[in-house]
Amino acid sequence: MEKTVIVLDNDMIKLKLITCTVASVFFLISCTYNKAQVESDYRIRPAWLLNEYKNAVMIEPFNTVEQDGFFLIDQPIDFFDSVAPIFFLNKAIPLELFKNSEAFYPGLKEFILVVPDWEYYQKVAEDAQNDGIAIEPTTSNRYYSFTRTDGQLNVDDYYIKGEEQPVLDYTISHVSKKANLIVYWQEQYGSGCCPMDGKHTLSSKDRAFVKNHEMQQKVIIAGTYAQVNGKEGGHINYYTLQGMTSAQRLTFLLAKNKHCQQDGKCLFNPTEKRLITPKVVPFSTEGRMKMQLIKY
Repeated sequence: MEKTVIVLDNDMIKLKLITCTVASVFFLISCTYNKAQVESDYRIRPAWLLNEYKNAVMIEPFNTVEQDGFFLIDQPIDFFDSVAPIFFLNKAIPLELFKNSEAFYPGLKEFILVVPDWEYYQKVAEDAQNDGIAIEPTTSNRYYSFTRTDGQLNVDDYYIKGEEQPVLDYTISHVSKKANLIVYWQEQYGSGCCPMDGKHTLSSKDRAFVKNHEMQQKVIIAGTYAQVNGKEGGHINYYTLQGMTSAQRLTFLLAKNKHCQQDGKCLFNPTEKRLITPKVVPFSTEGRMKMQLIKY
């Protein structure tokens, strides 16, 4: 019986070794980064985390600005009371600001925040760069449920790495500027007498502050409206900051808050970093509640 002898030359041996090495590398990568296709927190998926969400909102770098640890998310949204919105955080913002701030769309009683696992993605990118290969990371997010009740904030969270992520259908909120005001700052003044609300002393200084800010920053503070909301001079001022960039708006808001602080009537503590978002206010054009444009 004849025997068949297979002779491998040096080139073929090298090729087989290379093939085995590449296969081993990709096997290790698969084990390291894709083993968690069903990884999640070691508990039952919470009821608040649905499989699909309509009208999800993306918080993007282009509409978010930061100054001295304060963030303005310059995205007006007209929310529906019956729907708890979900936000995907595509901008690195400290999570504690969402936990500590009532200024993140304060009208919301409930919302969900999706935060990518930045640490995991960074680790994958570094490993890929060090090894000189391309690695596709596994989709990994942590989901936070925020509930505001009677001045208290409750937060629950759940982590998912893999294919069990909820489906997010993103939308861009279109707010009618004819029917609404996009308000970045709101000041409410009580009675002008009997007794007088101390904020009226601040109101008398507004013109000087606004004109000085315009001169220093080379901007125009446009679209400020006043609305009567009570007797004896009670009213609300709405600042829409029309025609300004997001960075210019944030600069004004922080300066205005310091201006209020001088009179002990600031809207928030200037030393506590926070999120700021605009709100949508129905534009009243008739009757006693008619909104009138203020000319400085």
